[in-house]
Amino acid sequence: MNFLNRSLFWKFALPTISLFVVCIIGMAFFVPNLLRQNAIDGAVADAKETVIQFKTVRKYYSENVVKKLANRGDIKFSATHQHNDELPLPATVILDMSDLLKDRGTTLKLYSPYPFPNRKDRTLDQFGQAAWTYLNNNPDGIYVRSVEVNGKDIVRVAMPDKMTSQSCVSCHNTRADSAKRDWQIGDLGGVLEIDSDISGALAGAARASRWVVLAVVGLALVVMGFAYYIFKKRITSPLSNASAVAKSISKGDLTISIDHVSHDEVGELLVSLSNMQNKLIDILGICRAARMPSPMVRTRFPAASTISPSEPKSRPRRSRRPLPVRSS
Repeated sequence: MNFLNRSLFWKFALPTISLFVVCIIGMAFFVPNLLRQNAIDGAVADAKETVIQFKTVRKYYSENVVKKLANRGDIKFSATHQHNDELPLPATVILDMSDLLKDRGTTLKLYSPYPFPNRKDRTLDQFGQAAWTYLNNNPDGIYVRSVEVNGKDIVRVAMPDKMTSQSCVSCHNTRADSAKRDWQIGDLGGVLEIDSDISGALAGAARASRWVVLAVVGLALVVMGFAYYIFKKRITSPLSNASAVAKSISKGDLTISIDHVSHDEVGELLVSLSNMQNKLIDILGICRAARMPSPMVRTRFPAASTISPSEPKSRPRRSRRPLPVRSS
């Protein structure tokens, strides 16, 4: 990776690109999960609202129909009202309304471990058993699971159906076909389950997540292209100019033009090079005026700097004659 040692841009760009790649990969995993969780939360919120509506209808039916007609001997209420002239029980109203609405993507179920005889063949599946156990221990809780059924993503939301009125308690405790006869107000009488198909929402979320990732990739490319243009114009080109100036001065060329228009660090570098160039020109002029080799001349031509023009030449020494030796 020699280009990292030779290019200042790639020393800056490579970590930035790596960060963008990591962020995009993270978004590719995070965004779909976030949208999926949003779809599940939306299904749970809709299930809560649906249960409230069904309970409201059942309460109205219990107080304004069942309570008024219960004392009449010619009117009876039964879970099998379709086969005779009897009226449906409040719980049966919920189940009948669920059958009418099941083709609209939402299914409501009402079940308990104590069913009436006409529903005794219905057994709780694993989710129903887990929901009953959980809600029996957490009467105000909500039990939620997301499962795949026949290739569809289904959110199953189970909520408690408590015994809230004395009329309900009395009805269940006095009916001959009731499987449990010691109910009390506040007991968990059953589980209301809402099953919602979120396959369409998840498909839309998957498309949205792909568009989000593509948009981020496109934005990253635009940002990197713009950053490259700015880096090239504001940093790389001025630094290349400064490098060329320094090389020319090192070769003895003091006539090169130095242009600096910015006031940043690169601009300060060019100003310093310009000042150095002017200083060298001044020193060279002083040296020429004094007929002295300039420091640059002494560096590039050492032989010319060994003798100064003002230094006098040394005179050769005269040899002395030896003194005569006197004999005694």
